[in-house]
Formats: sequence, structure tokens, C-alpha cells
Amino acid sequence: MVCLDGLLSIFQFCAKREKDALKIKNFNNLKNAALNRQFNETYDQTTLDLTTKILDISPEFFTIWNLRRDVFVNFVFKGRSDQEIHKVITEELRFVLATMKRFPKCYWVWNHRIWLLKYNPALTDWDFELGLIEMFFAADPRNFHAWQYRRIVLEGKMDLIRNEEEQPAKAIAKLNYREFQYTTKMINKNISNYSAWHNRSKLIEKLSESHPEEAQEFSSKYEILVSEIKLVQTAAFTDPADSSVWTYMRWLYTGGFFTTDIEAESFIRLLEEQVAGVKELAEIEKDENGEENLWCLKTLSLLLKELFLRTKEDYLREEINDLTKRLIELDPMRAERYKDFQRNI
Repeated sequence: MVCLDGLLSIFQFCAKREKDALKIKNFNNLKNAALNRQFNETYDQTTLDLTTKILDISPEFFTIWNLRRDVFVNFVFKGRSDQEIHKVITEELRFVLATMKRFPKCYWVWNHRIWLLKYNPALTDWDFELGLIEMFFAADPRNFHAWQYRRIVLEGKMDLIRNEEEQPAKAIAKLNYREFQYTTKMINKNISNYSAWHNRSKLIEKLSESHPEEAQEFSSKYEILVSEIKLVQTAAFTDPADSSVWTYMRWLYTGGFFTTDIEAESFIRLLEEQVAGVKELAEIEKDENGEENLWCLKTLSLLLKELFLRTKEDYLREEINDLTKRLIELDPMRAERYKDFQRNI
């Protein structure tokens, strides 16, 4: 019986290998035909059909996406009105969407969709695209392709506002504020969302320059920082092992955005409070898990460094040195990194 199973496995393997060989041969024939037509700059329906067949099999083949765009520009769009081109683009967007559903993290599919939207942005339905992104977030709220696409879509919508609104600055500020609130919603759903935290940092910078009347907290960098500290502290105590939270905390204190305009004494006080909070969390983690949380210790070393640079207190230097030694013991693979950090104090 074992031998029979083994024979069946061999037969199945051989059958699959033969089938795969045929698929590879067919794909290579399609690829060679398409690349030959690209070399000869033959832009027609046959070339377009070839790209469709190839991309249906392998959407990672970015050269074929380039060829497809050349066919659109030099053949499909030629001699057509804007409305006719828009209909063609709408149909192409359907093709791209079907591919995106199968390959939601393929760079070249997202890239092609962006190209289509930007070809005639005045006719693009930017709100539909935002709704489409929600569909992808329902499947994976941390899909960084979708987050990058969202930023591009919002920028496209803002360009329309600049061209059509009488007071574009106010409308754009409101849009940025709604997007900031959206990041809050997404973080509350899943704090381990790097892209939401990153987007939030970029929006804070924009809103501090221009914000709607209902967002007066953005009038003061100090008030923004205090509010963000509360959010990130809650997130850190919720999941102390989540690296995205600690990365955002690092940006708050060392990114440079808040350090320039906040009064030195106020910033030092916030640093001291944060150091105390991280120390408390580090103790809780050690007591509950029986081991130290590296993220707590690494963040603590950064905070202590920022505090030392502002106060020049000797006890802080000693504390940093002790902490560095502890990190080297716990994480020897990054020993040189910790030593370098220590030398730069």
C-alpha cells in the first residue's frame, strides 16, 4: 500500500511537472511576442491583448505594465475626446481592480491605477476611490500600499479643491482634519497599524500650519504634544510589545517637530513625566512576564538622552550607561549599535 501511494505521488508529480512546463512555454511565447512588439514600437489591439494575457498570469511583470501604458497613449487614446478617453479609463480601472483583489500588495498594479487616475484628474471620481480603499482596509487595515494610495487620492481631491473652491485653504484644512480623525479611528481599531501612525505624524505637521476652527488644539504645539502623549501612553500600556507605538513615541520626542517651538522647561517636564511612565511600564512588564521589555528599555535610553542633552545632569549619564550595559546583555546582536549610541552622548 505504501508503495502504491508512492507511485501515485510520482505520477501526480510528473503530471504536474508536465502541466507546469506547458504553462511556462505558453507564458514565454506570450512574453517574447509582447517584448518583440515593444522593441518595434508596435502599438495596436494585438499588443494590448497580449499585455492583458500576461498580466493576468503575472502582474509583477512591470515592463508589461509600461508597454500597456504606451499602447494606451499611442493607440487607444489617439484621436479620442476627453469623455471617450474617460470611458476607456473607467473600463481599465475595472480590469485593474480585479487584479488588485487577487494581488493586493503588488506595487505595479497600484502604480498603474494611480497613472490612470492622474491621466485626466478633473474627470476622476476621487470619492469613489476613497470608498474603494475602505474595501481593502476591511481585508487588511495595515496594507501600506492602500495607505500610500489613500494619500495620493486625497492629494488629487485637494488639487480639485484648489481649482474649484473660492476658499481652498479652509476646505483643505477640513479635509486634513477629517483624515486626522480617521487615523484615530483606525488606531483605536488596531494600535499595531504603522501606516496609520505614520499618516498621523504627517497630518499633525500640516494641521499645525493650517487647521479648521473646530480644531483649536492645533493652535499650540504644546497642546498637540500633550494630547498625543496621552494617546501613545494608552497604546503602550495596552500592548507594550507593539513596536509601532514605541516608534511613534520616539518621533514625538526626537523627531524635531515639537522640540523647536515648545518652551524648554515645558518640554523637559514632559520628558521627565514620560521617563517615569516608561519606567513604571518596564517594572510591570518585568513583574508580569518575568523578563524585561526591550522596547521599554530602548525607548527609555532615548528619552534619558534627550533629557541629558537639555539638563546636563551627571546622574542621567550614569543611568544611560547602566541601561546601555543592560541592553547589551539582553540583546547582544545589537551590541555595537548600543555602544555607538552611548558614545554619542
